[in-house]
Amino acid sequence: MEPPHYSPASPAQPPYPPPRPEPWAPVPKRPGWLGQNLGCALGLGCFGMVLLGGISVAAIFGAVTLGIRASDPYSVAISTATHDPLLLAELGAPVEAGWFVTGSINVSGGSGHADIEIPVHGTARTGKIHAVASKSLGKWVFSTLSAEVDGRPAPMDLLHALPAP
Repeated sequence: MEPPHYSPASPAQPPYPPPRPEPWAPVPKRPGWLGQNLGCALGLGCFGMVLLGGISVAAIFGAVTLGIRASDPYSVAISTATHDPLLLAELGAPVEAGWFVTGSINVSGGSGHADIEIPVHGTARTGKIHAVASKSLGKWVFSTLSAEVDGRPAPMDLLHALPAP
């Protein structure tokens, strides 16, 4: 059944009058920027923390590596290796040091101890230099200075090539 048609001239009232507007209607509160972009803000915050952690680790690694590279045992070991004719023949000239130096150097006043491994590469092969030295009365004395060349069965002794004290 079809509802009756009402016109403004019709004296009859509809059975359900239209709702009357409230005198004031509450305006819905819009969320702020953080409420609208919470997922993005959390993602950027986590990414920032991971990035900051990575930069911190890289800075510590860089500082330790640069500290070892600035030491006397490192300098003497690299200088000896790059001027030894037997090692130059094995690796291929020029011989250069790599970045990932491992080991430790402990110095306290005029005494200390160093045990480091330095990656090296030439035009033909790669290898690593192993240096063990002790510092007494301000002077470093090497007990081990050898080069392990990839593809060579035994390490090469470089103690003979050290400069005279």
